[in-house]
Amino acid sequence: IIAAAIVLNSCRLSTSFSLLSSSTTRSSRNHFFFIFANSQQHQLQRSSTSLFFSTAAIYHLDDSNMKDLLFSPPPDSPSAVLVDAYTQWCGPCKLIEPLLQNLHTTSPKYSSNQLSILKYDVEGSNHQNLKVELLLQGVRVSGLPTLMLFWRGQVVATHSGVISKEGLEDWLDGNFDVVATMRKNEEEVKKGEKEEEDVTASKKRGFISFASQYGMDDYAISSY
Repeated sequence: IIAAAIVLNSCRLSTSFSLLSSSTTRSSRNHFFFIFANSQQHQLQRSSTSLFFSTAAIYHLDDSNMKDLLFSPPPDSPSAVLVDAYTQWCGPCKLIEPLLQNLHTTSPKYSSNQLSILKYDVEGSNHQNLKVELLLQGVRVSGLPTLMLFWRGQVVATHSGVISKEGLEDWLDGNFDVVATMRKNEEEVKKGEKEEEDVTASKKRGFISFASQYGMDDYAISSY
């Protein structure tokens, strides 16, 4: 009886140890997979973050941001905007994509301070109002890819089809001359408006006449 009890207790201890060992193994394995998954997720987050910042100078255009990015940009933003009209399935569009992504670095005169670059997916969602605004300016995308250069919300030039790095720079150079002329005209208009405001303000400044306390002589006090 004593021997049987010892054997039984030994079996129980062995079973308990086996269950404990199995539980510990599962816990360690789960812990390992948890650490591995977190590590993979962290690497994915770092990868996606670096990808975002590497293309941070190029924004996607739609109805929600077309006013601030294209048609009525803030005063401190670049006045010239290059819009790339494309679709996801367009092969030629993918050929010029690296040119646009590297334009700010390969062509210093077209830095992010001088030129904003926007991408417009013509088959994307939330573009109805954008399409209407483009049509009102006479812009209709009939071929892909299509590049559109805007200045102060007005279209300056368009180009359809694949283009090389040299061709892109030549196209921008020629149309930036037009932009420079438009900028000069705008400055002259602002200067004329400022001069007109000064003249109007000077006309408001006059003389104050009043009768002397001891006579009828009129005295004038100039505000100059």
